Amino acid sequence: MSTHSTQITLITDFGLSDSYVGQMKGVILNLFPAACIVDISHQVPPHDIFSAARLLKESVWCWASGTVHIAVVDPGVGSSRRRIVIETASAFFVGPDNGIFSLVAPVNRRLRAVEITKTAFFPEAPKLSTFDARDVFAPVGALLAQGADALEFGENVDPSSLVELSLPQPAAGEDGSIIGEIVYFDHFGNAVTNIPHAALLSLRNKKFFLGSVELDGLASSYSAIPHGKCAIVINSQSMLEIAACRASAKDLMHLRAGDQLFVRAVTA
Repeated sequence: MSTHSTQITLITDFGLSDSYVGQMKGVILNLFPAACIVDISHQVPPHDIFSAARLLKESVWCWASGTVHIAVVDPGVGSSRRRIVIETASAFFVGPDNGIFSLVAPVNRRLRAVEITKTAFFPEAPKLSTFDARDVFAPVGALLAQGADALEFGENVDPSSLVELSLPQPAAGEDGSIIGEIVYFDHFGNAVTNIPHAALLSLRNKKFFLGSVELDGLASSYSAIPHGKCAIVINSQSMLEIAACRASAKDLMHLRAGDQLFVRAVTA
């Protein structure tokens, strides 16, 4: 990558009631006062690596080339898990090697991966093992945004050796149907599935079932869903979600992550 950006984004599960996020920002600004720090979210459920990976994938396209993304949901902090920098053609990613970058920087997009092993140039960093977000990832991100080369922090590692998240994939039924499942709920109670919109293009006429319950069809918008009903909406990430109008589909249908959605072709 030939360009760097002053933009640094943060995703953590630290919440906002403690000083952890403020400490990270203080370290970044101490090293790079011109940094533009943007919070994507600090409300990731504690230890939920998948949620952080999803949030990063959903938002990364918004940022300028060369942006540094620091993502820290790190239940293995202080263990032998690696601390990494991933470089792609459009961004840098800094955080723990626990799969958090699996969705946004898959193997085929990684130009290189560097294990962070050198921290001697952070003399003010406390010699602790419980807050890598402040003591390692924040300063590395700040220096990357200033133009540092990732190899200043450690050694190249095989990009394919990084930890990957194991995520459920939709399957094809013998009758040509598509079988997916709910993978998460958003703030409004919409149930987002693992079925991409593109999977529907081969089905001219289709019906949607949650178990044996038929949903209200494919709606063009949330407001087009009849009151008290649930239907399928193509969300802003081009994924199928089960939604309701001005209500929580999760509550209306008592949904849970892992519930299966069936898309069946109608032949007659």
